[in-house]
Amino acid sequence: MDPRKRKKGAARSSGGSGRDGRHQLGRLTGWLIMIGAVTVGVGTIFLMVRGRTPEAPPQPQVSVRNEVLSAEIRDPRVGEVERKFLCPCGNCDLELSECTCDNANGALEMKKTIVALLDSGLNVKAVVATLTSRFPGSLRDSKAVPETVEEPVKAASGDSFARVVAKLDCVCGNCRKTLAECDCAHPDGAAEVKAFIRQRLAEGFNDSDVLSAVKRVYGSHVFQP
Repeated sequence: MDPRKRKKGAARSSGGSGRDGRHQLGRLTGWLIMIGAVTVGVGTIFLMVRGRTPEAPPQPQVSVRNEVLSAEIRDPRVGEVERKFLCPCGNCDLELSECTCDNANGALEMKKTIVALLDSGLNVKAVVATLTSRFPGSLRDSKAVPETVEEPVKAASGDSFARVVAKLDCVCGNCRKTLAECDCAHPDGAAEVKAFIRQRLAEGFNDSDVLSAVKRVYGSHVFQP
């Protein structure tokens, strides 16, 4: 065979092999791009679904429930007060002694308040009066509204009362006044806190004890900065 013909045939064969190799490389590259796109898409969907997964519901206030239950067993006055009220949350329509809801302004919150008020030294009558003001409409028998705890005021020292009140703010959330200049009737408001202070002073507690009791019941934010 003519050497020139052999050379041309070899060249054509070499060109065909090159084209086939480039074609196969292009197909492989396309497959790799497709696989990468699918992987990215699946990962994106997974992250989106994971991001929309609802959070686990909050755990019940086990410690608060246990605290209330322990107080109910330890102190019969807690049950005595509870039996005078309905759950104040507005959703349950249950007697307070039977309800354990943790709704806002619900049974658990009210029972915790009862325990705190009794632990602060108030008697049942004073606690009922305070709760009637703080949770309006929750008293089972509106005709049985206890006498106001303002009565013992006469026995309290005016100087002691003024000294205690001078250290506090109204914490009802509406007034933004000092306790001395406010007389609002809001829940946790000036009238309620002042009645609480007068009751404690009338029972013989000194300024420091009264301030400690106020802090336990109404929180440390009641104190002026």
